[in-house]
Amino acid sequence: MTKTLEVQVVDSDRRESAKEWVLRNNNPYCFASNYWDKSQFLEFVEQLLTLGAIVEVGGIYDEPWRIKEEGGEYAETLFVTIPAQANPEIQALIESHGPDDMEITNNVIRVWWD
Repeated sequence: MTKTLEVQVVDSDRRESAKEWVLRNNNPYCFASNYWDKSQFLEFVEQLLTLGAIVEVGGIYDEPWRIKEEGGEYAETLFVTIPAQANPEIQALIESHGPDDMEITNNVIRVWWD
């Protein structure tokens, strides 16, 4: 008997504009599904954009089975680039949603909810 092993591969270098990605994604829980649904995540992204941030998703899972069963891709990481005129409201907004991991390097905040 042959056993098939399914391996998930994530393109960790791939990043996409969060708003565009979520708008075209049919997965109702496309990001941090234990915390956000699609509409909540989109609202959060739009708030960050209004504050002047550049918002991207990364760690995108795009396996054919996921797209078929869940309706679209899933991302596990949010990258928020703070503008040259740093806005402290950006970090405060992110922190208000209690991320499990937040790392700031130069002007980019990498955020992850588990």
